[in-house]
Amino acid sequence: MHSILEELYFGNISPIDILNKKTQNEKLKDYYTRCQNFEEKLNKSLVCEFDELTSLIWEICSDENAQMFSCGFRLGAKVMLEILESD
Repeated sequence: MHSILEELYFGNISPIDILNKKTQNEKLKDYYTRCQNFEEKLNKSLVCEFDELTSLIWEICSDENAQMFSCGFRLGAKVMLEILESD
């Protein structure tokens, strides 16, 4: 059996897998349904603009999630160092 660090290193542990998939899927379904309903009210030019805006939002969220993961990982490492140094 691998250690937690080895599992994390090899990509076998992913916080996204721990999320409640059912809740996330319901939220995504609702989001896509609302977007589709909204786009039906727009002319073709505005639909393209809305799609570009939505893509930008997804990109920003993805970047922020990566930064938060990195920051959280560093914070966890600092906590571990502090624990090890206190002995």
